[in-house]
Amino acid sequence: LSAEQKSIIIGGLLGDASISRNAGPTGNARIKFGHGVSQLGYLTWKRNALANFNPSEIKGPFMTEWGGAMYQFTTECHPEFTKIFNAIRPTGERKTITPEVLEMIDPMAIAIWFQDDGGISRNGTSVSAKISTYSFQKNEVELLVAKLLSFGVRCRLSETKKGPVIIIGVQGTKTLMDLIRPFVHSDLAYRDWE
Repeated sequence: LSAEQKSIIIGGLLGDASISRNAGPTGNARIKFGHGVSQLGYLTWKRNALANFNPSEIKGPFMTEWGGAMYQFTTECHPEFTKIFNAIRPTGERKTITPEVLEMIDPMAIAIWFQDDGGISRNGTSVSAKISTYSFQKNEVELLVAKLLSFGVRCRLSETKKGPVIIIGVQGTKTLMDLIRPFVHSDLAYRDWE
């Protein structure tokens, strides 16, 4: 597992990807990635980056509960993914933020995470950002905020009806964009990054 592959996986698991493990004490984990039609090139890039883990062909479109079309692929089961499973799902239940996960978050992982769950808002010439973190508990999002702060990204947790989100102000967004720019995929240009 290369550093780039680990960043793609960790960033993906902070965002839209899921990880599951075969039953039994020797069962290994697999990872599923999925994106909408407009991100098919981004999904293909992820699949190609993980080619040595025999990913399935990209399948779809599947209709989602919110009415959109989604494409997905799944990796093979592998002991390297089981290590990641044990870090992000230590009880076997939902994804959670552990010290092991925090250690694996680097600028590329942040870029993947932001491309999965982030968004930009404009107010005149001011640009701010938000990362949806609904699948994590408030205390876990506080750990993610601290991790972003360690990279100089000024941000804060905000609670919404759907769950916690990370709000990144104008200066923090500039720092974030500088941090992730080398890793932003061309398919995500529609999000108007800058």
